Amino acid sequence: MKKLIFLLSISILVMTNFAQTKHALSVEDLWNMKRIGSFDISKDGGKIIFDVTTYSMEENIGNTDIWSINSDGSELKEMVNHEISVSSPQFINDGNEIVFSKDNQLFTKKITDTIETKLTDLYSGVNNAEFSPSRKQIIFTSKVYADCKTQECNKKKDLEREKSKVKAEIFTELMYRHWNDWRGPKYSHLFLFNSENKKYTDLIEGKEYDVPPIALGSSNDFSFSPDEKEIAFTMNESKFLATSTN
Repeated sequence: MKKLIFLLSISILVMTNFAQTKHALSVEDLWNMKRIGSFDISKDGGKIIFDVTTYSMEENIGNTDIWSINSDGSELKEMVNHEISVSSPQFINDGNEIVFSKDNQLFTKKITDTIETKLTDLYSGVNNAEFSPSRKQIIFTSKVYADCKTQECNKKKDLEREKSKVKAEIFTELMYRHWNDWRGPKYSHLFLFNSENKKYTDLIEGKEYDVPPIALGSSNDFSFSPDEKEIAFTMNESKFLATSTN
């Protein structure tokens, strides 16, 4: 309930920027509305960080930045602003730092300064990051070739596809396309990252399955146990994804 109240408070504060004059809602108004995405609340409950996306109707693009606000509604301010979108902020180090996503990698920044430090450096990218209770380990998803055991292998296959003069694709099973997203030869695998030794581990290496399940999941589909000794996640092992949501 508290999270809902916090989120509603933020929404009201952001929306007041557009409530200048009373008039019928227009297409331009919809484009001008800022959209609030993911958010996190500090351990002491005193501060909220969240990402906000703004859109340009003329350029048909959007850009996401990170804002913060005190839980009492005071001190609304922009924390991270880039030409490249930044999103998915989370508090770490007892609320003294934040971690966020930029250009498919994770970055950290202290609350008190503007210096950003790159936390991950994985060729295939980092998505849907979820921290362990101690904040020392991270599980995330990344699209890779199932038969690749190294990032060098993934990079090599990408370069081969890019250089190939043949751009046709051969599909022998469903689902090869979902809405406007082509399936392609890669799978979304679940990775474990240790922030202390910088080691990456593909937890389903060699498997032709997706975590989370294609078109049906999110970062809510995997999590650490409280003692960090186990990781639970959802995965559809059916070879006929078009007829199964198991």
